[in-house]
Amino acid sequence: MADILLHGWDSVNATWRKFAVNADGKVIIDPTAIFENPPIEDETKKAPSSEWAFDHKENASVHHAKYTDAEAVAAPGNRVLVITTGNYTNLNVTDYSLIICDTRGGAIGLYGMYYGSDYKYIRIIKPYTTSYVKIYHASGSVALGRQIWGAGGATEYISTSRTGSALFVYYGSYWFLESLLFQSTEDFIEGTPIASHTRDAISSSWAYYHVVDVDAHHAKYTDAEAQEACNLDGTMYWTCDGAHFDTLSPDVDDITKTTTSRLRANVDGITLIAHVSLPHGATVTGCKVYGNVAASDETWILRKITLTTTAGSSMATAAINTEDTTIGSAIINNELYAYTLYTTSIDINDEIWGARITYTL
Repeated sequence: MADILLHGWDSVNATWRKFAVNADGKVIIDPTAIFENPPIEDETKKAPSSEWAFDHKENASVHHAKYTDAEAVAAPGNRVLVITTGNYTNLNVTDYSLIICDTRGGAIGLYGMYYGSDYKYIRIIKPYTTSYVKIYHASGSVALGRQIWGAGGATEYISTSRTGSALFVYYGSYWFLESLLFQSTEDFIEGTPIASHTRDAISSSWAYYHVVDVDAHHAKYTDAEAQEACNLDGTMYWTCDGAHFDTLSPDVDDITKTTTSRLRANVDGITLIAHVSLPHGATVTGCKVYGNVAASDETWILRKITLTTTAGSSMATAAINTEDTTIGSAIINNELYAYTLYTTSIDINDEIWGARITYTL
C-alpha cells in the first residue's frame, strides 16, 4: 500500500508543501506559532499557554473577593467631602461625589472645582438652615476647567433659612449646574414682592388680594382725560410771523423783511407762500392772515397739496385781515398731503404781519 502523505498549500509561494510528522505519524508544529506566554494585547490568532494560565490562576495578588451588597452601598460614604464657612475657588473634588455644605458657621461661596473629567458628576447638599450657599457663575478669577456654569447662566443661591441641594456635571472644561433643587416653593415665591428681585415670583395669595384692592388701581384713562391731562383739549393754535412768508413770483422780487418780522412789498404784483405744519388728525376750525390796512384788498388761501401729484385744492380763503371759519377738508392728513398758505398779488407798501390757524385735537 502506498504511503499516505499530507500536503498543505503554501499561498505565498503557490505550491504544495509536505507536513512534517514524527515516527507515530503525528504532525509536528512549532507551539510558539499558536501559543504565547504572556498573552499580548490585541493578539487574536494565538492563545495564552497553559503555563501562563496556571500561574495566573494561582496568583492571589491579581484577584480580589467579589463586592458584597453591603460594601457597594457603603462605598459612596467614603467619597463625601464636608466644607465649612468661606469661599472656595479651587476645591479639589478628585475623590468625591458628594459635598456637604456646613453653613452653621457662616456663608459658603463656591467659585470653582478642579480635577473634573467629562461626565463626572457631583452633588452638593446644604442640610442646615443657617446662612446661605452662593454658587458663582463662570467667575473670571477662576481658571478654565474649574469654572462653574450656573443654571441659566447666572449666579445661584440656596438661601438662608432654606435647605436644598444641587447637581453638577462636568463637560468641556466647565462644571455645569444641572439643577438647583429646593426645599419648598418659598425658594422662588415670595409673599410680598421686593424691589430689585428679578428671579422671584409673587405668591398667588398676594396677587389675589392685590387685584381686588381698589386703592391700588384706577380706571383706564379715556382719550378725553388724556388730552385734558396734556393740555390738548379745547382750542389750539398754529401761528407764524410775516417773515415766514417767501415770494413766489415774479422771478425777481423786491421785498423787505424787518427786524419786527414784517414782510413789506417794494413793488407791485408779488405773490407770497408759507409752509403750514399742523398735527396729524387735527381739525382746522379757522384761519386768518394779518397785514396792514393797505393789504386788506388782497386775498389769502389755505391749500392742501397731494404729495404724489402736487395737485392742490383750497380749504379756506378770505381777504387779508379777515378770518374764514368754514373750512373744507378740515382734518389734517400728513400721510397724504402737505399744507400751505399763499396770497394773491400784493402791491407796493402792502405788509404781511403773520398768520394764525385755529384747530382742535
